[in-house]
Amino acid sequence: MNAIIIIISLSLALLSCSQKNEAELSSKEIEYYYVEYNIECCTMAGVLKQKMLHSTTVKDSMYTLTYIIEGKQKPDTLIYRLKENHTYIPQYEYNTIPDKLFSLVGSTSILVWGDSLLTRGLKDTYKVYKYASNGASMDGCYSHFWIPQFGIILKRNPTWRNFQKLRTNNDSINRQIELLTDIIYQDQDFYRGCDFELPDEGFEVEREQMIAEREKKLVERQKKILEKQKRSRHGTPSQ
Repeated sequence: MNAIIIIISLSLALLSCSQKNEAELSSKEIEYYYVEYNIECCTMAGVLKQKMLHSTTVKDSMYTLTYIIEGKQKPDTLIYRLKENHTYIPQYEYNTIPDKLFSLVGSTSILVWGDSLLTRGLKDTYKVYKYASNGASMDGCYSHFWIPQFGIILKRNPTWRNFQKLRTNNDSINRQIELLTDIIYQDQDFYRGCDFELPDEGFEVEREQMIAEREKKLVERQKKILEKQKRSRHGTPSQ
């Protein structure tokens, strides 16, 4: 999926308190955290703020995102290795354990322009990539929505309807994240589902095919790595 969503915003007066907040934070390090929404039923929700350390490095077009999130007993470490490339096999680790079925589900584009409180500093095209972790589980699959400029802005479990949204201590960044996530919510074909968008009657068959294909790619990639290491040990130049 590769849809383009266009937002035209009206001019709004900027709030003086927001300007003050951003001025105060201009010389401080931006803090990141996830707000987790646990939807127990149709009318009840629990909200939990999860503090974290966040870093992003880019090398050879690969983004390495590291999130160290506070837990009940000890911190959880999440590492993503992603590229803005649909042919690249993404990688995801949870507490050093790789998810071999972590995969790219699809992408969409959000085009924003205008002059408003929400869109100030957000006049560009933003690519949104949707990934799936734990895809072999019927109710444990999680969707991860990545925007390169901000990181993983949204994670959700479609079965239990729980989700986590990225927040910071910066009002400007929060407004941008709110706008982008609101747009993602409206694109139901992209937002719903997990390792497939809007699964149909053939979902289970397609899931098994996806798992088999991904395992095949992982084996082929491992073979190439071993062959390259073998050539390196024997001084044989790579082809």
